[in-house]
Amino acid sequence: MDDNFIFVNDVGPRDGLQNQTIDVSPETRVKLIEKLLDAGVPGVEVASFVSPKAVPRMAGAGDIVSELKDHPAALSALVPNLKATKWPEMPVQKLFLSFHLQPKP
Repeated sequence: MDDNFIFVNDVGPRDGLQNQTIDVSPETRVKLIEKLLDAGVPGVEVASFVSPKAVPRMAGAGDIVSELKDHPAALSALVPNLKATKWPEMPVQKLFLSFHLQPKP
């Protein structure tokens, strides 16, 4: 790898969509992610494994990851706590996981 190489990991499909006023379906999010990857973005944070009750806009994380499981790009997902790693649709062998753990008071 060149010393001038900068790895860009786009977080838009996760961070940019979770606060929108409209629901963006998992299918549409997959299309957005594929367009980012086709444009040459080397990595994308594709989802957040959070409770849909807490963040409704992030529902369907497992569906998104399943749809992209064969893509060779560097894909990552936000995992806010260890409980989320126990989800049956959490394909840890494919994703780079980004943990954001809060210490207990």
